[in-house]
Amino acid sequence: MLRFAIALCLALLTTPLRADEDLSCDASQPLACWTLGWLYSEGNPPFPKDEDLAQQLMEIGRQGAAEICETGDTRTCLDLTIAAGEALEGPSFATITNLFMTQAERNCNQGEAIACYERASLYLVLPEEFLRRIASEQGQPPLTTQQLIADEERYLQFARTSSKADKRQLRLGCQDQDPTSCAKLAYLLDLETRTIAYSEEIPDLSEMLEAANFACMNGIDQGCETLWMAASFLKPRRNFDTTRVDKMRLRLHAQCYEGQHAGSCFALFAFGEMAAAPQSENETAVAYACEFGNANACLVAAAPILGSYYTEDGGPQALKRATEFFAKGCELRNATACHFAKHLSKG
Repeated sequence: MLRFAIALCLALLTTPLRADEDLSCDASQPLACWTLGWLYSEGNPPFPKDEDLAQQLMEIGRQGAAEICETGDTRTCLDLTIAAGEALEGPSFATITNLFMTQAERNCNQGEAIACYERASLYLVLPEEFLRRIASEQGQPPLTTQQLIADEERYLQFARTSSKADKRQLRLGCQDQDPTSCAKLAYLLDLETRTIAYSEEIPDLSEMLEAANFACMNGIDQGCETLWMAASFLKPRRNFDTTRVDKMRLRLHAQCYEGQHAGSCFALFAFGEMAAAPQSENETAVAYACEFGNANACLVAAAPILGSYYTEDGGPQALKRATEFFAKGCELRNATACHFAKHLSKG
């Protein structure tokens, strides 16, 4: 469950609270609801153990995830499906997953390469046991490993066939400096990269990074997310172009500190983690991302500081600093940060 909590806290999909809402989460932010549900269920400090509230939050998150998936937003729905595999049980997990599979298959059959890659990636990110659970909840016989591999390859083939035309169109839009086209192009290229076996060489990342960065700098959050996720994906691998990555880090550094751009600061933090930059540099980058308006960065900045307080390494100053980050995240209308700040303020 620890992996689940970390994954949700770091997810970049939490929808901010509206100004007229209280500190609880609502169906528009399912990841926050699942994070909070887990924290109340476990009773991890500073959260009191409250099983009833935990179940209510989990159900609100399930309803919200289903609503999002029904809109046809397969990118968000895929991330929710991955989170649901650990957050939910039985039929609830199958419901979210089936919604994603239905939407992705429909879009893939209509020739959308991104949807085909997303559908195939389900087999890359979910353990086989989760995929077998889906079949079991539908009353189907268990899928064999060979069947899962064949299904994955089928969707990858669809994706490779349709991606040429999609990339051509998106490149034209991106060359015309359309940020939305650049964001979609970067995401498509990122999905392609993720399907490459660990034994294979990573392709030239320059086009994906340039397109994602342009989208990020021009107000498209998905561009910033692609930068962050690309760094997370590359971190455990060593066969990528380090020169290209170092150039991107220099650009992100300027955009962060000179341009005061929150998305660039958060991406700089992610690339710093990937490149094993000094811890102090990474901590500074994520702190500035929070200061410049990225609520999720406030959670990331606060988490290790709060951890040091509870292990008695950080002392009162650590508690004060963590509380400040959570309070800033709450100001930015992040429900998870608000709950942390609320409980920490009680001492």
